[in-house]
Amino acid sequence: MSITLDNAVNLILGSRSVTEINRILDEVARLTYTKIKDIHNNLFSAERMQNAGGNPLMIKAMSVAEACKLEITK
Repeated sequence: MSITLDNAVNLILGSRSVTEINRILDEVARLTYTKIKDIHNNLFSAERMQNAGGNPLMIKAMSVAEACKLEITK
């Protein structure tokens, strides 16, 4: 299965809960072999991943996810 940035972003934008967004991020990370959590199981931020030279697809997906989570929790 291949994943594109558009697929990931559209799934995130269509999500209704933070839990659903986190599940999508976990799946994208699994498919792209990207580590997105620290040893305490906390999600990295998009900014931290960018500073570390992370996967560009994952950075964009996490950035969109962070914005969506803010909207959901307002």
